[in-house]
Amino acid sequence: MSVLCAKSVNQGWTGEELFTVRRVPAASYIRFIHSEDVTRIRDAYQYIYGTYFAQSPLHPLGNWEFQRYPKGQSVIEIYIPVRTETPLPN
Repeated sequence: MSVLCAKSVNQGWTGEELFTVRRVPAASYIRFIHSEDVTRIRDAYQYIYGTYFAQSPLHPLGNWEFQRYPKGQSVIEIYIPVRTETPLPN
């Protein structure tokens, strides 16, 4: 998967680099949809790690998670790589 993060800067800008190149490893991911205001994103993560994974056979791998912001939508998709104790259905 290729992911692009960008920020426009003025020509000649010499500040600290904000982004680096990372490769998102192949894995099984679980997707959570956050449809509330971004100021409540912390609540979503508290639910995901404090409630959902505590009650699920899925376990976070602990490596890169990422967020996706679908164009034209006011939601945030949170993707977390997981391992299972049983195979995921196809």
